[in-house]
Amino acid sequence: MCFEVISYRFGLTLREIEHYYRLFIFVDRNTHDNHHMYPIILNVLILLKIKNNIFYREYVQGVKHAGEVVDYFSKCFLEERVTDDGWLAEIECDLYCAEYIMGQQGNGIIEQLKRLVEESEISDGDYLSERLKRGSKEKAQLMFRMVQEGVQKRGQAVATRNIVLNYIIPKLEICEIR
Repeated sequence: MCFEVISYRFGLTLREIEHYYRLFIFVDRNTHDNHHMYPIILNVLILLKIKNNIFYREYVQGVKHAGEVVDYFSKCFLEERVTDDGWLAEIECDLYCAEYIMGQQGNGIIEQLKRLVEESEISDGDYLSERLKRGSKEKAQLMFRMVQEGVQKRGQAVATRNIVLNYIIPKLEICEIR
């Protein structure tokens, strides 16, 4: 989804748009050519930082999780109904893949997606977005497949939440100090 549409849906002011581009360009210029920028997650972090700094800080500190970020995004839009939420599913998938770690939370995401597809009760933790839990079985199946494929493509080099955040956050914070 192009930034113009996102900026409209989030109701960004001209000052916020300028702030967004300043942060994005700073991270881009300070990223080595052979390093991945994690563009979807970078955009999510910048938008959170601009629109709701408290929520941004809570996500970065691990208080909030991917599902809550997606729910926040889906509530932020100026339009009452978003007819094509494929791009939101893409964001959701990237956030789930980034949170997929070899510990409890990562396995919890995969396990909850599996239970959602099987229409079983989700009891341990609460990692999935409300929009996904209330959505159709087909959407749950698609998300489960997308996350599995995303994790399998990365193999042992899974870009975990900590790797992504430890790489991007310092760049965003340095930009704010300057």
